[in-house]
Amino acid sequence: MALDFKSAESRLSLEPSHELTPERAFEKGWALTLLDRATQRLREEMTQAGKAKLLDVLAPHLTRSQERGQYEEAAKELEMTSGAVRTAMSRLRERLRHFIREEVAQTVESEDEIDAEIRELMAAVAT
Repeated sequence: MALDFKSAESRLSLEPSHELTPERAFEKGWALTLLDRATQRLREEMTQAGKAKLLDVLAPHLTRSQERGQYEEAAKELEMTSGAVRTAMSRLRERLRHFIREEVAQTVESEDEIDAEIRELMAAVAT
């Protein structure tokens, strides 16, 4: 199963318009666009490394915390141990965070603003 990130505009259009102010809608759209760019960079990196299947299988779990024992199915599909899958997931999440930081860094004036901007980004996506 491949990562299937729809464009920010199409996802945003699914939101009830009466619940978002124009400002919040813009912020959410921008946040989703930025996350899409970071995710695409992760996909490109994994594809170049010959690990697209690993990402395809683990992508649905990237943004969720996992309960103990939930990696067994992925481990079987990938012919890996559960421990190796947990390690791979940790590395994927770390790379995604790295790409998110790099994308955010391009939108702020100083490095000191990155963490606050990421918090705002995540808050915008959660709405």
